Amino acid sequence: MLIVIDKMKNHGKNYTISLQILCIISLQFLIHACGTTSQIKNEQTAEKSFIVLQTKDTIYAEKIRFSRKFNQIGKVKIIKGNKEKMVYGYDEIYQIHQYRKDGNYYVEEMVMLAPNDTVSLTLMDVLINKGSVKLYKHNPTNWGNTPFVVSNFFHGYVRTRSDVDKLLLQLNTCVPFQKKFDKKEQQKSSLTTMLTFYNTNCN
Repeated sequence: MLIVIDKMKNHGKNYTISLQILCIISLQFLIHACGTTSQIKNEQTAEKSFIVLQTKDTIYAEKIRFSRKFNQIGKVKIIKGNKEKMVYGYDEIYQIHQYRKDGNYYVEEMVMLAPNDTVSLTLMDVLINKGSVKLYKHNPTNWGNTPFVVSNFFHGYVRTRSDVDKLLLQLNTCVPFQKKFDKKEQQKSSLTTMLTFYNTNCN
């Protein structure tokens, strides 16, 4: 009888040890799986980051770094997966496609703050880049996200009521635009809608 009880006790101990080993193996597998998933996600993020040159050539990158010295054209350093490094001037770049720290994916273009001034080239988020009037969003220091328009009749930030009125003065020279948007609808908050319509109907 005692022998049977001892065997049962030993069997229970063996079962407990086996369960502990199984838990450890499962935990290790879970940690490995999470690490692998994170690694795959990082690799996918890196693979989707790239720049498009003015020549329309596409350069993929693992890391994209920006630098600019005072009163000089900025530079972009591309670091590829094999650690190869390439450097391009802002004036060589058309677009940059990348993830930011917040995890969101952005498309940006090099835009001149002042017309025909390559030193003023700055990256801006693309809102409308097809048509005679291009619209961007920029976040200069302490100003918050601000619309920036590039066209042959307006070039600059649309911040103040004066900026809006100056832009609308030109947009209203288009008859279809006047008919589509009455004075009450011609607001800064409707800028994307208005410029999209203008590009489609007033060129």
